[in-house]
Amino acid sequence: MRDASPTRSLHASLTLTLALGLAGCADAPADARSASQPVVYGTDDRQDVYAHPDANLRQLAMRSIVAQFSADAIDLTDPMNVRAGGTTLAMSQNLCAGERFADDPSDASCSGTLIDDDLVITAGHCFTGADAAARTANCRAQRFVFGYYRDAATALHTITAADVFECADLVAWSNGMVGERNLDYAIVRLSRPATPRFTPVPVRAPVAPVTVGTSITVIGFGSGIPAKIDSGGRVLDPRADTLDYFSADTDTFQGNSGSGVFDTASRELVGMLVRGATDYVMRGGCMVANVCAAADPSNAACAGESINYPQPAIAALCAGAGSARLCNGAAADAGTAPPPTADAGTTPTTTEPSSGGGCSAATTSPRARGALWVTLLAAAVCARRRRRASA
Repeated sequence: MRDASPTRSLHASLTLTLALGLAGCADAPADARSASQPVVYGTDDRQDVYAHPDANLRQLAMRSIVAQFSADAIDLTDPMNVRAGGTTLAMSQNLCAGERFADDPSDASCSGTLIDDDLVITAGHCFTGADAAARTANCRAQRFVFGYYRDAATALHTITAADVFECADLVAWSNGMVGERNLDYAIVRLSRPATPRFTPVPVRAPVAPVTVGTSITVIGFGSGIPAKIDSGGRVLDPRADTLDYFSADTDTFQGNSGSGVFDTASRELVGMLVRGATDYVMRGGCMVANVCAAADPSNAACAGESINYPQPAIAALCAGAGSARLCNGAAADAGTAPPPTADAGTTPTTTEPSSGGGCSAATTSPRARGALWVTLLAAAVCARRRRRASA
């Protein structure tokens, strides 16, 4: 784990400071342009990779899913046993006793999926900055890590230097309103090909709305912990009129931003998790997972999760950098013009998320942040909650 992680007492104090700062904020409808934390709907369906009963989904998690870390959270001292993070979920969230996955490390910031030899698709808000150059610099301060999952209840999979990649470029990016479409995506070109060691996933094509009730699977790093597979989600609203994002009742958390969302039956990529409702709520002096009996659009804390369709990102890629695998017309955003992106010279109307919402990655690790950061974060989140508008 990380050589110099925060002490338990300091981390708990900072987390409690944040929680108290948020306690006075009234819930408001989620702003579709910003990232917020998802939630558990009904039964918590998240399972560790080794424990999931579907061998195909286990292979998908092991061979195609990537975790994003701040570069200084990765210890490459031993290239055959790379350490990724160290702060436990219990420490980072001030969890009450009995909460799931409390002992998992929790330092991943976003999730992604391999879609070509050297291309990873994720959420746009994972990369902050006022312009393309700043966002690219932010990307290059991250590391993209395969193999961040458990082999057993007490054993993390061994990560080697061959599993760790740098960011060469952001080849497509959007985070905000483009016309009537709410787009939040990024495609990262890795510093070297990940194949054949790892396997790109199939992307559903041509563009078409998902169907209400379709079973979907999310694989990612909610709350920054080792990969979890949630195959208990269902599509709620396909938003067939805009085909920018759809809603579902997946059990996903901060850090799941960018997570690959798959049609459970076909295992095709149908989206990337980008927004949701509240992760954790206060119970006494500690935090518990926010549990909703069912998704309820009238309740901001249980309104459902937002999942961007991948085709707008693929269209932006094909209009710019291109991809022999993806730009043959099959995966293109059929029926609509490729959406402009900031990296292509057009800046969408966007609100940069705070690092407390979704999973936007900072250029420094969590250990470099202190009480002032927490106080400012609480104030920012309070202000954001007061001004959110429904998508």
